[in-house]
Amino acid sequence: MRALPIYEKCLGPDDPEIAQVSGNMFTILASQHRAEEGEPYLRRALVIGEKSFSGSLSMANLQLCLAALEASRENLKVAALLLKKVIATQERLLGPAHREVGYSLAAYSTVLRRMHQKSEAKSALNRANMILKSALNDVK
Repeated sequence: MRALPIYEKCLGPDDPEIAQVSGNMFTILASQHRAEEGEPYLRRALVIGEKSFSGSLSMANLQLCLAALEASRENLKVAALLLKKVIATQERLLGPAHREVGYSLAAYSTVLRRMHQKSEAKSALNRANMILKSALNDVK
């Protein structure tokens, strides 16, 4: 937390590095079960990301964090929309069979199941399992 003002002074308040540091702050706080305290850091990172690196994997990772936060608050529609964006970005940049797409599809499936959209959830989970099984076979 103390490093952020130093980065801001050196780089400026809207530098992409500030988004990286802010996103990391959220991740650290969330891992300590303090996601609510970390939310302002995540929101700031997202604002900077929209200006500086929209459509990138870094932005998708920030959106993934926000989706998890929203799902934990039972804001499932918001979480589902964010996960759809994340998946689209990952597919575009990594390819439709990348393991990160599989992980995101699994998260999307969980949110859909919680929204009682069982057939869509099953479809997303089946695709996630196919991708992840293939990725596991590639490692062997």
